[in-house]
Order: sequence, then C-alpha cells, then structure tokens
Amino acid sequence: MGEVAAQLVNVAAEPAQLLTVEQVLATLVSAGCHGDAWYRLEGLEDPLPRCPDRWRCDAEHGRDIGEVSLHCGRDLAEPVRRDDLVECVSMRKPRSGSLPAAIALAAMGSAQIAFDTIDGEPFVVMPGQRDEDLAATWPW
Repeated sequence: MGEVAAQLVNVAAEPAQLLTVEQVLATLVSAGCHGDAWYRLEGLEDPLPRCPDRWRCDAEHGRDIGEVSLHCGRDLAEPVRRDDLVECVSMRKPRSGSLPAAIALAAMGSAQIAFDTIDGEPFVVMPGQRDEDLAATWPW
C-alpha cells in the first residue's frame, strides 16, 4: 500500500484537469475502445461503438470497456452535452479494454484512479505510462 499511497498523494496535490464529454469520447474511440453507453447525449451523435461480440472480444483481449457512464455533476438520467465537463468515467463489468481506456485518458494530462466499488485497492495510472508497464499488475 505504500507505493499506491505515495502515488495518491501526488495525484491529490495536482488540480484535476477535467475533459469535456466530447474529448472523453474521442479519446476512448481513438484508443480503439468500445462499450455500451449508459448515458444519453444531447447535441452529439455517440461515437463510441458497441462491442459486436463480447465473447470473441474477451478471447482476443479486445478493447471492450463494458457499460460506460459519464458523470458530469448531475443526475445520470439527464442527458450530457458535448461541452459538459466529465468528473468521472465509470465502467460497469469492465473487460480487457479498461486498461487501454485508463491509459488513454491519463495521456490527456491527468492521472486516473481505477477502483472497484466492492473490494480491492485503487490503481493509479499516470500520464505517460504504457500498457506494457501496467498489464502485469492491472487487476481487471
């Protein structure tokens, strides 16, 4: 826990640079991610493709990120707009695409903290880290 705690202190010391809905979705799509949108978009066609075959995607270590929600500071039932700032991207039933998604979002300039709401310790992905650096210890 010592290493994770040290990383969390560094993350907390820097103000978060929030991305817009449009930036988050573009980042996920450019990373080759796909998933099920658990959000509604207003004024923007959803660029995030659905996973065409979850079983095959899992077998081939594809980039399915599960059920995706974009938290923008209001009720999740309300639609989000392209310029809304995203406070949190949550993935329910994340698959092998969750690591590339976290890496891509971190590359946009802010550390990403991944955690399971049931158990497990938080996992920090810093800007500049690569899949090869993290794959062996990524818990999902």
